Amino acid sequence: MIGLVEACHHSGATLLDLIQKPETLKAPHSSKKTELVLQTASRIAFSENDINPCSEKFRLISNLIFSANEYWDIGLRVREEICKNKAYKFVALNTLLGDTISSLKNNQEIFTSKYPQLSELTTTFIHDGEILAINNKKFSGVQYREIDSGISALFTFKSICKENYLENLGLYPSEKCQTSTDLLDKYKYFLVNQLDISNLDIDLKKIVGLQAIEMMVACQDDRWGVNEDSILKIPNTMENGLAENKKLFNSYKKKAVECGFSRVIPEILSYFSIVHRLNSKKIKNLNTIELSEIQRYRNLGNIHYLREWLYSSSLLDSLFS
Repeated sequence: MIGLVEACHHSGATLLDLIQKPETLKAPHSSKKTELVLQTASRIAFSENDINPCSEKFRLISNLIFSANEYWDIGLRVREEICKNKAYKFVALNTLLGDTISSLKNNQEIFTSKYPQLSELTTTFIHDGEILAINNKKFSGVQYREIDSGISALFTFKSICKENYLENLGLYPSEKCQTSTDLLDKYKYFLVNQLDISNLDIDLKKIVGLQAIEMMVACQDDRWGVNEDSILKIPNTMENGLAENKKLFNSYKKKAVECGFSRVIPEILSYFSIVHRLNSKKIKNLNTIELSEIQRYRNLGNIHYLREWLYSSSLLDSLFS
């Protein structure tokens, strides 16, 4: 059983690692919270003999995941809108697309220059996210969210695990998906809602349990971001309403416990999404920004909570209506 004491131990080890390397805290972060969660989750899922924990690597992974998600969720949706040839939107759409691509390429180059051995893995990570976003209509909201989470998780775990550890568990991060069927096969152990865990290896159960906890957080995020997701046409766990979303939340919590986590751990970790909510609410009262004004806001890809910023400023409606 992974209980509170063990979770506190791993959290403490993560914080100690950061304190011992203050230069990492001073470096640019997309989200310190995300970095800490990734590092603590990895320490829970894998023993110190199986991973190489490094706060600097987790910072770069966090930055890359953030910019990749902005590109998948917003950049690719912008590209689709550009094809509709609405001239009055072109400059604004092109600006947003260019900035999200630039942010992703910048974080990709920083990560791969530091870890060139992970260059191909990084390309596969970004590619799989594109395939998911392009084929989003082929998935239910639950499937979409589970695969979306799995793409980032598998990339993170492969980046920090020792060679062949994941492959020995039946996970193959380096396989590049081409179709929706490929995604369902590659990320089958992250489709935890319908996953039978009775015969899973104990090490694989830890990964499944963490995914279940991540999906608890996703359920909460989807309640708060349902308007943005609707405009961006992103499937989510609210597709069947709030009551079903809450049932899913409880189902994921049960799955995490079945995978060996104390009942306390999912509750504690799910509160991280509340922190995200409180931070994103700070930008919910922006003044309306006209499409013609968007070029005044440079480096849009570097805006934290970009989708919330676009929604609050009424740009999201203007761009995609």
